[in-house]
Amino acid sequence: MRTISWKTTACLAVVIGLSWGASVHAFLPSVSWILNRAVTLYLKSPAKSIRVALEGHEHAAGAPAVVRKEKIYFKRGYNFRREVEQGQNALVEIMGEGRVMKRSVDFPAEIFPEFVQLYYSLHDAKTGPKGAAALQAALERSGVDTSVVSINRYGSELVWVIGAKPWEDQRTQVWLTKSHFRPIRAVTNHHGDLLDWRFLGEQRFDDLPFLFSGVELFHNGRLMRKLSVTEFRMNKKLSKDLFSK
Repeated sequence: MRTISWKTTACLAVVIGLSWGASVHAFLPSVSWILNRAVTLYLKSPAKSIRVALEGHEHAAGAPAVVRKEKIYFKRGYNFRREVEQGQNALVEIMGEGRVMKRSVDFPAEIFPEFVQLYYSLHDAKTGPKGAAALQAALERSGVDTSVVSINRYGSELVWVIGAKPWEDQRTQVWLTKSHFRPIRAVTNHHGDLLDWRFLGEQRFDDLPFLFSGVELFHNGRLMRKLSVTEFRMNKKLSKDLFSK
């Protein structure tokens, strides 16, 4: 019987590996497919509204850490509200029915990623842009190149990356889990000024991962904010006034 040398075996392994890798990249889905899948899975969830409280610290360079508290509200119909208390400062960020009502435009680190705002307030619109179109428009407004899709790894989890190849860590991009299509990372590059939002862990609902359990924000590679969820409520009645003023 003819035997195959270890060199031949190694070469075959390399060829197979390269072919498999090429096949994976050849069959990457479109951004539209990813976003439609994300919307479909979210709309199947029982969530109508979400209220979450977070606490942690803001870490300014060369200064002591400052206690920070946030309350975030999501409601179907593209409604979002975020209340922040940090030291003697307070701010409010509001989106009502997809329209920005209040926002600290002078401070990019105080603008919660619009894609995540919209994702957790998706609804099945009868008229106007559908969910996937609204999400894609938000990506493009933030500077994401929606013609680029890749696969990367976030810890032990595979993720879809919209806007960058795996080695392009400084491009504006959004990451969604490959298993449940949840957003877990949003990177923005404002003329070289890099903000990297990371949505950590998970809150579970009906035994499925649903919402993050913590948030980290990096500024040019330095951790500037770390928050943990202290309260999580779903489907509690939220006043319309929360999203208008």
